[in-house]
Amino acid sequence: MSVSARSGIALCCFLLAPMAYAAAPLDRVVASLEAVDLGGVDHPFFLLGREWSVALDVLRGRANDSSTRRLLDGELGLRLLEARADRMEVEAARSDPEAARHLRDHRRALVDGLRAGLVVRAGGATAIDRLRVLHSTFDRAFSSLVQRRAAAAIAAESLGLVALSVDEGEARELFRQGGHPFEAARFDDAREAFTQWLLVDRLERAGQRHLDQVRRLVHVNVPTLFAETL
Repeated sequence: MSVSARSGIALCCFLLAPMAYAAAPLDRVVASLEAVDLGGVDHPFFLLGREWSVALDVLRGRANDSSTRRLLDGELGLRLLEARADRMEVEAARSDPEAARHLRDHRRALVDGLRAGLVVRAGGATAIDRLRVLHSTFDRAFSSLVQRRAAAAIAAESLGLVALSVDEGEARELFRQGGHPFEAARFDDAREAFTQWLLVDRLERAGQRHLDQVRRLVHVNVPTLFAETL
């Protein structure tokens, strides 16, 4: 065997061993899904444990142990919507560059509001700081969470699953109905934060509805080890 061949094998062993060791709970695949019209078995989508753990902690504002599976469904639905938004941009880039630019601008415009809404969902900036201590990869995973929702929002809106803008009259009525973290506040004092929270809440529910609607076209696999914790 040549020196270069031995060196190649040694390098492979060096790279593979740490990867196997690094397959800690936060790095395992929590769920995979295959959508018929998004590439099927040749193009599966994966949700990693570190992404899900951050998502779950951020969403704990309205979560309890019995709702964990629905939250997972929502995340997977948003992953499918994100893929649809990416495909929309690719197709638009081929036929209408101006439309593709508009989609990209629209996605970027949603990022700040969604990030703020997720911070509210998590319990505020202090809670986010605590999560940064708990998760060494929090900032990267949280950024991914925000970007995914921004992309998913584009597709959800195009499918009629969610309205991304709320007029003040509707916002006041939804605020009056309760079921949100601002029930002890006045609408005029909580208007901006409530609107940001509402966008995130609507999008999460849209993800769940989307997965429900396309479930017969989607294969979802939750590894047994993880399923036992749901």
